[in-house]
Amino acid sequence: MINNSCHKASKRNIGLMELQKLGISDLDIQKLIDNGIFTINSLAKASKKELYSIKGLNDRKAEKILSLAKKRVPVGFSTLKNYLKTKKQQFHISTLNKTIDNLLEGGIESSSVTEIFGESKTGKTQFCHILCVSAMVDNYSFVQTKKKVILDQKG
Repeated sequence: MINNSCHKASKRNIGLMELQKLGISDLDIQKLIDNGIFTINSLAKASKKELYSIKGLNDRKAEKILSLAKKRVPVGFSTLKNYLKTKKQQFHISTLNKTIDNLLEGGIESSSVTEIFGESKTGKTQFCHILCVSAMVDNYSFVQTKKKVILDQKG
């Protein structure tokens, strides 16, 4: 079974050290990291209450940090026009099997997280290796970098 969900890998996952350029001290950045906030994206999605609970950050500092992060990362809704524009930029990676490609309407979607699950010894890992090979050998000249990630977890 395959499940696709839209995932935008963009500038959102910039490290918190980017905040130094915006005037936030190293000590405050370290406090955020110590409390499990590692990226600008996760900071922008944090609640004020969450930041207020961090020891050593007063309310004014927390609000300043949060507003800087939200300016850096657009959080919220998107228009249908923007969604369709993003969708047009996506492409499909062939599974090297025409029958599966037809079922998936062209292959595995780019810019998305794809979950593959099933019983043990059914070829899930082999399928992922085939996708990596397909992405490397197909001519996606418009793709600047060809990076693949396989997360494999047992149990």
